[in-house]
Amino acid sequence: VLIATPGRLMDVFDRGHLLLRDVKILVIDEADRMLDMGFIPDVEKIVSKLPQMRTTLLFSATMPPEIKRLADRFLINPKEITVSKPAPAETIAQGLVMVTGAGRDQASIAKRKREILRKLIEREQPKNAIIFCNRKRDVDVVYRSLERHGYATAARLHGDMVQSVRMETLAKFKSGDVTLLVCSDVAARGLDIPLMSHVFNFDVPTHADDYVHRIGRTGRAGHKGVAISIAVPSDGKYVDAIEKL
Repeated sequence: VLIATPGRLMDVFDRGHLLLRDVKILVIDEADRMLDMGFIPDVEKIVSKLPQMRTTLLFSATMPPEIKRLADRFLINPKEITVSKPAPAETIAQGLVMVTGAGRDQASIAKRKREILRKLIEREQPKNAIIFCNRKRDVDVVYRSLERHGYATAARLHGDMVQSVRMETLAKFKSGDVTLLVCSDVAARGLDIPLMSHVFNFDVPTHADDYVHRIGRTGRAGHKGVAISIAVPSDGKYVDAIEKL
């Protein structure tokens, strides 16, 4: 059983360290995410190296049209199994805060959003929370801001961090040593903390599907959760897309 990212798998294959001709089962996990992140060409290369007689499974939390087209390319006479509709759990209370009273420049808008985030944390008193930003550099800014304002149990997580540091940060979050985790979408998928009380979207995601994945970190296994997004007027089209979904 080999578990790998597409690029690394091809790297090992190209070096001659891997035989793929006897593979019986191919699982493509997080297929919709791979589509977003541009991994599909690598996946196509991998599929071309495998025997045609095999079992192929595509797992995807959402089923946009592109994934259906992908399934048509990789699968023969496929069966679709849906375990739940791509919508947040009913146990999640969702909120939206519109930013007002900020200047027009990006710096004052961002500062106002950080003030609102701190007010939300004080009001909600989360047991633990993930705070999502759209960009890695904003993860650092929001984290440093929380640290500066006395939130000693805050930490950050994004794709540029060394893997060992990321694993250590996640371990601290799971143990409760870290209660506020500021992160990019790298943590939106696959992170399972059963008793996560809150999710804060510091930035409204530009893809409505990502909103579903983000807030799905709370309200798991029948527990109640709270997800609050902070939006500025220019986020209108993204908020509309989320409401439509």
